Amino acid sequence: AGWGPALGLEGAGGAAVAGFASGAISSGSLKGGVQGMFTAMAFYGVGSAADGLQASGGGGSSMWGGAGVGRAAMHAAAGCLTSSVSGGNCKDGAIGSGASVLLGSGTKTGNPAIDLVSHAVIGGTVSYLSGGKFANGARSAAFSYLFNECMHTRMCGSDSTRITVSGNPVGPTWSPWAHSEIQISSGYEFDVLEAQGGLHLTGATTSYFTSGGGGGLGANGGTAFSLSIDAPPGDALGAVASRMRYAASLYDDSNFYGLPSMILAPSRMAFGSYNSNSYVGGILDYALPAAGLRWAVQWRAASNGYSVPGMENPRPMQPVQRSGP
Repeated sequence: AGWGPALGLEGAGGAAVAGFASGAISSGSLKGGVQGMFTAMAFYGVGSAADGLQASGGGGSSMWGGAGVGRAAMHAAAGCLTSSVSGGNCKDGAIGSGASVLLGSGTKTGNPAIDLVSHAVIGGTVSYLSGGKFANGARSAAFSYLFNECMHTRMCGSDSTRITVSGNPVGPTWSPWAHSEIQISSGYEFDVLEAQGGLHLTGATTSYFTSGGGGGLGANGGTAFSLSIDAPPGDALGAVASRMRYAASLYDDSNFYGLPSMILAPSRMAFGSYNSNSYVGGILDYALPAAGLRWAVQWRAASNGYSVPGMENPRPMQPVQRSGP
């Protein structure tokens, strides 16, 4: 499934290229390539449709989630169609594809190769127990995984983790501020690291189950600014995400919440005063202390006409020593 992204193609185009390449190589024929392309487009299409229904909340968002019955039914239909077109059995394809969606989520390891095999085994086994052929069910389940989950979540052939520092507008129009948060997506999981004000600065990690690695319900839209975080050489983005989550878990909600200083500058905090942006700054410093991410965030926000007061006063995460990941 790496053929599409390797050629710079993503989405439906990437699925078509990957499907054609996979079918042509496995069959050794042009006909096999065309059938592989059709199969890839079918599974990618039903996955996209299920994503849209989940995002709109149609019939209950959980129905269209990674292991939802609605998503499974759509994949079963695609499995029936593609199996029939390829000369196989509709029932085997439907059962294999549907079962891999319903049962495969509980076996995910994060390793695309292992997950591909487990989905194929599940689909083949259920198909066999239902009186069909193991090979037909396994094939449909494997294609369902490759061209739904892999292409939608970008989990095939690369680190699936994506990290973004995102900001929404707050504050007075004459000195626009931005409230920042860290958004971490890994396949179907989405975490938001942010803090809110009150008497005390309260930190929180909110997790969502969201198809395709998109935004969670509590995520801001990044209308003030958005900055993607890359892992430095020798590091991995998944490891960076783990350090960020660990840093967030260290905060004990003990700091009083402060507002930007109207005396020193409306875009800065008084020394020793913290707000939600200080919380994000502390996490960035803990996870990647040498990367200068706090300054990159402020620069990106400033280029859009916003300030990020508090980012210059990062809240130190306790314990100060790096005893975590």
